[in-house]
Amino acid sequence: MGAGHSAMFPATLESSLSRKIEFLAEADEVQRGTTHPVTVRITLERATKIRGIHARFYAAERTEANYTETYMDAKGKPQTRMQTAVEYTTIADDYFHLAGEPKPGFFTVVGDALASLIGGGGHEIMNPGQYEFPIEINVPENCPPSFKGKKSSVFYRLEVRVDVPIWPDPKRDHNFQVLNLPEFINSKPVRIRHPDPSNGRGLWDKMFGKEVKADVALDRDDLIAGETFAGMIHLVPSEPINLDGIIVVLIGEEKSIAHGHRDHHLHVHEFPVVETPNNLSRPFTKEFEFTVPDLGLYTSRGTNYEINWTVKLRLDVPWAVDPVITIPIEYFG
Repeated sequence: MGAGHSAMFPATLESSLSRKIEFLAEADEVQRGTTHPVTVRITLERATKIRGIHARFYAAERTEANYTETYMDAKGKPQTRMQTAVEYTTIADDYFHLAGEPKPGFFTVVGDALASLIGGGGHEIMNPGQYEFPIEINVPENCPPSFKGKKSSVFYRLEVRVDVPIWPDPKRDHNFQVLNLPEFINSKPVRIRHPDPSNGRGLWDKMFGKEVKADVALDRDDLIAGETFAGMIHLVPSEPINLDGIIVVLIGEEKSIAHGHRDHHLHVHEFPVVETPNNLSRPFTKEFEFTVPDLGLYTSRGTNYEINWTVKLRLDVPWAVDPVITIPIEYFG
């Protein structure tokens, strides 16, 4: 055994294996750029052969992307099939040698397993009892928050493995959550006009839409789950139009890259319809207020993914192209 642990493992032997791995931590939610103590507790009911005990704090982005692959079938005809590329981008990878021998290589493990079958191999004996190993995990500065989306995720995981000759190695993982709220939020009002004063109306809107000017304002450009945000819309129609209401939607676009393939997914939350007159023939102003939902997926950007949010207001005009006003925002939990 390594220095400081040899007294724990007197040389007695029993063949049966029974063990439990626990993690003792002050909190599962951690902050960027901080260090957190964790105790790994291993409980054995029987004496157990071990080569070593190893821990790893592994944090990474996981991204995936669906793509179409073309191939030739047995008759030489081109065919297509859907494939999914998955890529991991490391954020942190720290190894801890808790007891026994350092982590061996593949061929060492194979050779030692064969030796163990005939009564040899490198190992020591852990007697029944409870053993605790203190370690510290370091959360990197400026790392992305934990989340799980449709095409991407970020995780912070402590992995422990007891290296047992011949028998399957006992393993256990514990996930830590890096908080998604930034250190400070500098909210400011935001205002958008439709059509864009510099670009005007698009061709499709000119051909099939009603001409209406809209001026939209939100009281903040940073939305926080559980809090409220207020807004106001001012409409000026050039001619009377029918209007079934104003649809306000919170939309998150999740973009991912995996081994050069790109993919995306939309997350949509629709608020209650903002009521308006059925026939709009004069300037109209309406205030609204909504509670921000907690969708569990917030504004975030990493190496191979990004999640961007917008608030979209759509004027529900029957039998015509609906004017849409898009407001970029930051969204936090």
